[in-house]
Amino acid sequence: SGDGLAVPSQVQKSETLLGRDHKQVTAKMYWVRSNGDTLCKLEFVTSEGLALNCSEPLPEGGVARIRLGEGLTALEVSGRVLLTKKKNDRYSSEIQLFVIPGVGKAAWEALYRRAAA
Repeated sequence: SGDGLAVPSQVQKSETLLGRDHKQVTAKMYWVRSNGDTLCKLEFVTSEGLALNCSEPLPEGGVARIRLGEGLTALEVSGRVLLTKKKNDRYSSEIQLFVIPGVGKAAWEALYRRAAA
């Protein structure tokens, strides 16, 4: 850029920032937004977060609220968006979850254990 600061390139982005304990999961989920929820696909989970594939990019460094499932059994989690990369005509984003209290923590741990290694 003109101010002498380096501009990060998509080519320089890490493959992942969520460790190596990825467990593949295929599930629908929603990026919860004030202007309406965006349907996404869950790509994988780790002990500390998740990756999702959406039609719009999640802002890196921002906070995202994610809902897995629907109705009374839905699990809502929040976390920091660590990485967003364009994949074909969609965006893959990795989210490091904040601490999940109580029942939500047990539900997340169950989802992680059920995921295929």
